[in-house]
Amino acid sequence: MSINGFFNFYDSFYYKMNCIFSIYQSSFNKSASSQNIVNQKLKGHKHRVIYGIPLITRLLAGWSITPYQYSYPYSYDAAFSKISSPVTINKTSKVNLSTSASKVTDVNNTVSSLTNVNTIKKTEVSTTKKVSSKDNTTIDSQSTDTSNYKSAMQEVMSRSYPIVIGNQFHAKDINTQLAQKIAKTLDLVIINKTDDLFVDKGASTNLANQLHSYNPNIKVLQYLNLIDVWDNNTSSKWIKNNNALLYDDSGKAVHPYEKYYGNSRLAADSTNVNWQNYYAEHAKSIVDQGMDGIFSDNWFRSNAQGWNVSGDRFAQLQQGWETIGQKTKAAIGDDKILIGNSPAYNTYQSRDASMIERRNAPNTTAFNNYLKWSDEAAKYGQANLDTMSWIDNKSYISSVNSVLEFSLPACLLTDNIFGVPNNNEVLAIIEKVGKLGRPNGSRYRKDNVLQRDFTEGKVLFNDTSSSKTITLPPNKYKDVDGNPITTVTLDSFKGIILKV
Repeated sequence: MSINGFFNFYDSFYYKMNCIFSIYQSSFNKSASSQNIVNQKLKGHKHRVIYGIPLITRLLAGWSITPYQYSYPYSYDAAFSKISSPVTINKTSKVNLSTSASKVTDVNNTVSSLTNVNTIKKTEVSTTKKVSSKDNTTIDSQSTDTSNYKSAMQEVMSRSYPIVIGNQFHAKDINTQLAQKIAKTLDLVIINKTDDLFVDKGASTNLANQLHSYNPNIKVLQYLNLIDVWDNNTSSKWIKNNNALLYDDSGKAVHPYEKYYGNSRLAADSTNVNWQNYYAEHAKSIVDQGMDGIFSDNWFRSNAQGWNVSGDRFAQLQQGWETIGQKTKAAIGDDKILIGNSPAYNTYQSRDASMIERRNAPNTTAFNNYLKWSDEAAKYGQANLDTMSWIDNKSYISSVNSVLEFSLPACLLTDNIFGVPNNNEVLAIIEKVGKLGRPNGSRYRKDNVLQRDFTEGKVLFNDTSSSKTITLPPNKYKDVDGNPITTVTLDSFKGIILKV
């Protein structure tokens, strides 16, 4: 077995073990010190091996394992989350707290040329700073120079912060009132056609036109899965009729998320040239109907779902997905947006933006990974989406309170686009916060907390294990409700947004 094969096998094992741990949670509790073993800064392939040891040890010892908070089954980077108490706010001065290609035809000529056009070398666009992390100094962060982004994202990334995107708003749920709210509150929105997920019956043109009539600057993207289609979609017939089904190493058809959906989802073989061209042409037809781009879901970075394919073959599938991205960008043009769902990854260079989907959490490991992925996207000239959890109030991270106290302040430390669900309370928060203007620079550490300054505000975030109190200049800052603020006390992994 190759090294890649071993780690893809381990990813699958690791994912399954996480599922077991999430279901069979022990009733025993351990002190915070017992969490340290999973809060080490681990890099590369090593974390898969090293993490496996404490995971199994925890299970055998009967230690408490916090259920994984994110709904995506292949997302395991922040499996253990220590939920800290919400910050308390008193209404006083003190707070506790290019040119579009026509058609993609010849794969041999297209891929080689597209690789040169669309791949951006790290040395050419790297904007990440890393200097001393001592108090009062700049630490790992992105540049605010929007010229480093790919052309499709430069105008969006030049807007006032926070830049906000609606993540997978279902077309059938959007009435006139909601459409007006979307246009007023958001910079971008992803439209998901629930009953026509692969958009075989036409793009959401009328809705896009309606939103553009309310706000000409909003970017309206269509959801289009990268790896599979539902068996009842028209495109599934094309896949079957053109021998483009993905089969595993035993000859069995691959069904993504089989545990949840059985055989109803059909994976396409990304190395199939006809399928590559079909996807790119399909994406182009959607954009040509009036959409501003494509949100392409499920750019897998590892075989965490446990498909029965070798490591080498899975790497070929990943390169196939990247080839689809290259052909899609050539088809839709440089001025249209291609967002791919997964954190920044060196194989996936064709995307205009990557996505960290529900990966951040109030613990050291998750938060540090979040910052790492946020900064990494800039190396590839990509913007990055940070989509918060769906609101179901089953945990702190999926509660409305977490938006102002955790998710949005953390996002503002980076140059990420903040992704929100279709939730009236969340949209009301985004509207209340408004805009902080442009960043005055990168995030920095002062008074033992992370800070970032904007032309019309400031964000503070406590990423330490103890509460911190920060004294602010008098008569300068207000909270988002308009109350003057001179002193802020932040509990562990809590933040606050201030306005001038």
